[in-house]
Amino acid sequence: MSLSRKFLISSILMFVVPVVLIVLLSAIIFGVSFFRQTAFINMLTEIDSTVAEVAEQSWKHLSTPIIVLVIVSTVVVAVTCAVIVLSLSRSILSPLKELKRATENICEGNLDFDVLRSEYYEIDDLCHAVDELRMRLKKSVSEEIEYEKGRNRLLANISHDLRTPITSIKGYVEGILDGVADTPEMRERYLQTIYLKAGAVERLVEQISDYSELQLGRMRFYFEDVELSSFLRGVIDEYRVDMESAGAEFTADIPDVDVFARADREKLKRVFSNILGNSLKYRTERPLRVDVTADVSDKSFHIVVTDNGCGISPDEMNRIFEGFYRGDPARSASVKGHGLGLSISREIIKNHGGRIWLKSEEDVGTEVHIDLPLSENGGER
Repeated sequence: MSLSRKFLISSILMFVVPVVLIVLLSAIIFGVSFFRQTAFINMLTEIDSTVAEVAEQSWKHLSTPIIVLVIVSTVVVAVTCAVIVLSLSRSILSPLKELKRATENICEGNLDFDVLRSEYYEIDDLCHAVDELRMRLKKSVSEEIEYEKGRNRLLANISHDLRTPITSIKGYVEGILDGVADTPEMRERYLQTIYLKAGAVERLVEQISDYSELQLGRMRFYFEDVELSSFLRGVIDEYRVDMESAGAEFTADIPDVDVFARADREKLKRVFSNILGNSLKYRTERPLRVDVTADVSDKSFHIVVTDNGCGISPDEMNRIFEGFYRGDPARSASVKGHGLGLSISREIIKNHGGRIWLKSEEDVGTEVHIDLPLSENGGER
């Protein structure tokens, strides 16, 4: 049975039952009074006919207000019942109709609406639950749309970065086949270029593979107890020659303490390789300066890599860790790379239980901050 029909039956009963009872009770009272009045008048007639006529007229005048009172009482009861039923049904049925409309909108994929609330706690809880479902679905749909955009952008970037070296390889191979490279020296140069381009494709495929495995959580890590201060000094010494050969001033300030963390040495080296490589790629015309500092707290080893490169705009900061994102095309057009370094670095640090974030200002420079948690026994030794 529907609620509308239930309310209709209830309203009919609320109207009919009181009215029937009032009419019935009034009829009984009126009948009893009429019977007694008739008997009384008959008795007076036997005594004095004049008195009997007066009593009969009095009864007629009295019976009219009683009938009017019965009618008025019946109307008042009927109107009161109707108002109460209509008010109750409207306050309950309106939110239910709104909930039906909300579920229809959700089924049709329209999630931009507000669900009406009710003054009754039980119905209001139901309305709140439906609205919460709507908001969660809307968030899920928005995330799905962003994921789809990111995936399409990723595929487009992969296609672009693969197409360039492959086109170059095809061109050089065609040159060899067509006899353009007609001397041993030219063939050697063509083959060397093909080898370098193939190496670039191989490195890109490796980066894509690593990026995918990190995103899926399938990359294997070989954790061990690593003394971070000496490890960081070793990384700095390893890259110092490359940095100084590129004309960069490279300084470091590492605390002379023994602190340990569970880490994968090769993966952490890759993080610093990506960060220092970015400092070289995004340098400006002024002399490049790169500083590496570290400090130790009770629970973490904090590393900061600072450079005075071109910096990052506020609009780009929100996307800098996205895969294949390389920032402003005007600045990155001449920069070699595929925009995967920081994304891979973030996933590596995340798998170490740490954090990585950037602070940057355009035309001033960039700070890369890394927090690595210490081992439980990672205090000074």
